[in-house]
Amino acid sequence: MSTYDIPKGTVGSKINYSTTETINNYEKQGYVLVSNNYPTDAVYKVSGNDYQVHLVEGVQPITPDTPPTDVPTGLQKMHNQVH
Repeated sequence: MSTYDIPKGTVGSKINYSTTETINNYEKQGYVLVSNNYPTDAVYKVSGNDYQVHLVEGVQPITPDTPPTDVPTGLQKMHNQVH
């Protein structure tokens, strides 16, 4: 995620942005959300428009018996080659 993802706006107007889709995409790749302080009702301020989303790499045991739907997106190709 970067500051370029958030659209520009005027002070006092609602920020038309959600972290949900980006976080979901990272979670599909095996990351785990640690914290997200981005409010759902954020408005542009003169200062203090700093929000943080913290993710860590997830650890998930994957065996040949693991259903493909339970394998993070980035590992599916490798998982399918093992079968």
